[in-house]
Amino acid sequence: PLAAETIADEFGSRSFVYQDHIATLYGLYESCCGDPSVQVKRQLWETLLKTALGEIESEDGLDGLFVRHTYLTALIAMIAQAVYDTELTGTANRDPGDLLYGRNFQQMTGISGVVESDFFSWPSEIPEGHEILREIAARVDSYDWSRTPAGLASSLYEAIIPPTERKRLGEYYTPMWLAEAIVKEAVTDPLKQRVLDPACGSGRFIVAAVKRVLEAAEVEGLNAEDTFEVLLENVKGIDIHPVAVHLARIEWVLTARSIIKQARRPVSPPVYLGDSLQLLTDTSGMFAGQTVTVRVHEDPANRELRFPRSLVQRTDTFDRFMAQVVDEVRNDNDPFVALQDHDIPESENSDLRHTMTVIQQLHSEGRNHIWGYYCRNLIRPIAIAEHNVDVIVGNPPWLTYNKTVAQLRQQLRNLAKNKYDIWDGGRYATHADLAGLFFTRCVDLYLANSGVCAMVLPHSALAAGQYAKWRTGKWSIPDPQAIQFRVRADLAHCAPWNLEPLNPNDFFPVPACVVFAKRANQKNPLPQSVESWYGEPGGPTRKTTETIPHSDASQSHYGPVARQGATIVPRCLFFVESPTEARRRLHQAPKTSDMIPRRTAQEKNPWKGLDLGHLDKTIPDDHLFKIAAGETIAPFVVLQPLRAVLPISVKRRTLMLGNGEGGIDRASLKRNLRNRWVGMSRLWDANKGRKDNKNLVERLDYHKELTSQLEWHKRGDNNLRVLYTSSGHPTAVTCEDRDMLVDYTLFWMPVDTQEEADYLCGIINSRTLQERVKPLMPMGQFGSRHLQKHLWKLNIPEYDANHPKHGKVVEASRTAAAAVRQAVNSMNNPTSRTARRVARDKLTEAEGQTLDNTVKALLDNT
Repeated sequence: PLAAETIADEFGSRSFVYQDHIATLYGLYESCCGDPSVQVKRQLWETLLKTALGEIESEDGLDGLFVRHTYLTALIAMIAQAVYDTELTGTANRDPGDLLYGRNFQQMTGISGVVESDFFSWPSEIPEGHEILREIAARVDSYDWSRTPAGLASSLYEAIIPPTERKRLGEYYTPMWLAEAIVKEAVTDPLKQRVLDPACGSGRFIVAAVKRVLEAAEVEGLNAEDTFEVLLENVKGIDIHPVAVHLARIEWVLTARSIIKQARRPVSPPVYLGDSLQLLTDTSGMFAGQTVTVRVHEDPANRELRFPRSLVQRTDTFDRFMAQVVDEVRNDNDPFVALQDHDIPESENSDLRHTMTVIQQLHSEGRNHIWGYYCRNLIRPIAIAEHNVDVIVGNPPWLTYNKTVAQLRQQLRNLAKNKYDIWDGGRYATHADLAGLFFTRCVDLYLANSGVCAMVLPHSALAAGQYAKWRTGKWSIPDPQAIQFRVRADLAHCAPWNLEPLNPNDFFPVPACVVFAKRANQKNPLPQSVESWYGEPGGPTRKTTETIPHSDASQSHYGPVARQGATIVPRCLFFVESPTEARRRLHQAPKTSDMIPRRTAQEKNPWKGLDLGHLDKTIPDDHLFKIAAGETIAPFVVLQPLRAVLPISVKRRTLMLGNGEGGIDRASLKRNLRNRWVGMSRLWDANKGRKDNKNLVERLDYHKELTSQLEWHKRGDNNLRVLYTSSGHPTAVTCEDRDMLVDYTLFWMPVDTQEEADYLCGIINSRTLQERVKPLMPMGQFGSRHLQKHLWKLNIPEYDANHPKHGKVVEASRTAAAAVRQAVNSMNNPTSRTARRVARDKLTEAEGQTLDNTVKALLDNT
């Protein structure tokens, strides 16, 4: 037999067996996808998947993803049976459908809830699916499962769903080394503390918590039966992702298999498909708080399944009751006998009779088999919330609010804004994500007083403005009738972990941190002192105490003055360049220029490779504008500007707005430009995002950033502006060209005098500023981001011509600028990358060192 450790490698290499199985399953799905029972499974799967991941796109469509999820869960289910010595081949020959239903597995092992009828059991319901189930079983049987590697389910998921697809889906699971470190820190008494992972994903924290209990039980000398009871009570998980729950359940029973086998007790792993935020269930009902309601998905009749909250809290009774109801309905028997069989009190009968009637209706419509499983799991978080846990660990969703499904977006914002008062909104609205709300909501619903919550969060939680209210630890709107807030947290209970310095830092899409909170009567804000981790992820690390200042309020006069440049996108529609000699027209009208669209390697789909030949036009010179962008500046040096075709009146210095195509007054445009604008507008409408309802000129003047520059020009103020980059290495220049427009990759700020411009450029271009601002800036895949949000959090004073330190900065800035310009100008038309490298190299020499020292003295006020 093959070694169990090699199975993930087989599927990771996209073996023939894997491809053949997927193709067969996809063919079966297409042949039966019109079946109502299959479709209800597919629809509920999609609803939960989008709730977990937001609006999603898959490389082979959601049907293809559903089939691969079906294959993965079938494979994992059979592996679980093989690990527990269930004879797969015999089951496959007798009743192949039971490989997914798990009746024989449960009878042989006493393990339920791991292999059962759910979203992915549809191949067992059609005779044509039995042969592929036998083939998968035979493949699993070819491996030796006596030594199953830890984390096998997660490894298989990552093999079957490739990295590019997981990135597209936004699925980034916590590495095992980090889960174990967090559990070790947070779970100090594993035999007594009840641990919950409310976003358990593939089960990494579940594995770490189970191992922590087993290690403690061995030290204490607990017998198998007592250890089993501790595990069952103390390690629980919830996730809304249907496949993740499969993986986590199986990880639970695989990690605990030695104790389960010794204890010889029935077990259902306490990992549930549920909505930890409790948005998909309604607990208001006719009698507030007494009824839990689950809406029937995509139901024209808007039917509901209602359950008494008192029954939901009796979890064992509720599970047995729902299992019997579904079984009776499936066999066309009377489900109402379950009321008597489980001694359901009269006070609970009304809601349950209504629910059983709806389940009977769904069965008669062919929409059965799933509702018992769906409801039993979905409302489980409500029962868990009735008995709070001692420790919460996990990695919450890192979705921004605008990426969540539309049905839940307003509910989420209302929670953040009106219940917990952690919504900053305003300029931070587009950066706000669910992680902080998820942390807060779970503390509120599930954590006992004095309990500890430890979660992986985006690095921005440590300092960024969108987390400012969250970092206070005061997480609710005060009730006028109450003396205290409902939720308070001690965020200083343990120093946050800063994981940004780890290298390579590619285990999440952006750098991360870990925040610890203790539920307490007194709130404590998140400390600025953090424990920074250096070294290789999962390898030897050193930990250093460092300070990361919170960027909660602007400290500098210049913060409110700076404006972002105009959003001149899609760039390939607006930006142009001169054609080559071979393509240039021999004759052209006066005051016009031959121009073609400027194409770059940085273009993304759908614009990348788009045919723009019809936009090759002779452009009137008064509609060609010079544009300053991030690629046109280096420290102290303005490089060759870009050019763009814009619908701006040169005389009035305004956009030519109107009711024509794309939001422009076509009559005010000259013919060539009019035709070009129509072509641009139609390309925009055909290729813009599905949710984007802006016309082209509204996109161009987003947040009035273009209009603000035109109005500044009309006011006739001083021509001087300071331009600086919005990301990467801080870079600034003085712009003396009044007609130059500024692109969104730069920020611009009018200044009164040349001295003030030199003062600001010297500060921004100094290495001192870079060192001071770097801890405030989150790291993206291409370097530091959001310089503009953090630059003015530093104590940069307003320029004062009479202040001696300000004068020294001006003098040092001018000396350094002269040296840089001489070095750059000595080169023959350098690229922007080369010019920046040369400029920064020059700033490491004497002139730059003097500038660094004067800026340091200024910022330190020494």
